[in-house]
Amino acid sequence: MLLVLSFVNTKAYAQESNWAIAKNNGIDTLSASGSINTSRYVLPLIEFKNPKSPIDVISNYFWRLKNNKIDGIEHLFYRKDGSFGKVQSMLERQQVNFDQFAKVEEAEVVAVKKWGGLTSFDIKLKAKGEQSFGWQQNVVCEKQCKLIWDLFDKNETTDMLELFLFTYLESNRIYGEKESDIVGGKDVTTLLLSNKYSAMGSAKEPRLEISLRLSPINHEIEFKKCSEVKEEIGLKLCDIHNKSFAANTEDRTELTTFITNLTGREDLDGLYVNEFSEPNVYSKFYGPHAVVQFITSWEKAKILGAVKGTDTDIILFRPIITSGKEYPIQALSYDKTSKKLIYGSNWDQNYLFFYNDIFSSELERNL
Repeated sequence: MLLVLSFVNTKAYAQESNWAIAKNNGIDTLSASGSINTSRYVLPLIEFKNPKSPIDVISNYFWRLKNNKIDGIEHLFYRKDGSFGKVQSMLERQQVNFDQFAKVEEAEVVAVKKWGGLTSFDIKLKAKGEQSFGWQQNVVCEKQCKLIWDLFDKNETTDMLELFLFTYLESNRIYGEKESDIVGGKDVTTLLLSNKYSAMGSAKEPRLEISLRLSPINHEIEFKKCSEVKEEIGLKLCDIHNKSFAANTEDRTELTTFITNLTGREDLDGLYVNEFSEPNVYSKFYGPHAVVQFITSWEKAKILGAVKGTDTDIILFRPIITSGKEYPIQALSYDKTSKKLIYGSNWDQNYLFFYNDIFSSELERNL
């Protein structure tokens, strides 16, 4: 069995899958595809003198950590992205401690995600006499397979991979099948997402892909003329705008109530707002005072459309502030039962996509 694992081709354990994220009347309105496999297997913790596959190099890595063979371990890491230098520097300065690995008895792969030239392993490490702990290890393969050191880096790539796995598992749980029903048409937008390692993979390898069926609204409202607005979502945006002017920012209780009504949650004291960092979009957290200032500055709103779900619609709009500055696309959640429009607090799998920086940047470029 060990011999077979040591020569597994990288494509053998990362299969392309399609899954629904949101459905409306049985039709996928937000779906995803990517190379994900949740078949579990145990890694062989043995030494590979010449690791040729991601499994080889990860197995070799954990074997060395378990046996305290740290000297020269930086050579297992990728050079071009700085991973080699980071590990080398930390080892020289004794900034990293691998002692916890001495008790590891088993390393079980619980999920594999492939994105272009990057292969990401979610691993459960089972330690003797202790609880198991999770580990994510990324690998890039060119002539040789090398490890990526991003253990302490919370970056867009790892965020998106975690998001894809989360929605994959949730889709399987909710809908019971992964195959997407979505079909092409004028209302379907397809985003092909890439990361800095994508170019290192074969052009035939699947990239992360999202399709959304956007029911167009294409309605622009001017907040000075809210009395003329007839469309429901526009009226609800006007209501949010009006309440921001009425909020007393000097009264902490009143300000907290405003944020709670805006987000639908009592545990938040602000929200994330998409901003431009040309050419990309990033999410910035606004505290309560900044939220009020942001909303009161709206002069117009371009309502682009809705991604319709069974219980919740995601409304996409672009605010334009009094200086004429146009903000990137923002997302709101519209609860069909309560008829309430919520800004930035519906943290389910649907909303998370619009909060993710990579997705938001691609969406901005496509709409």
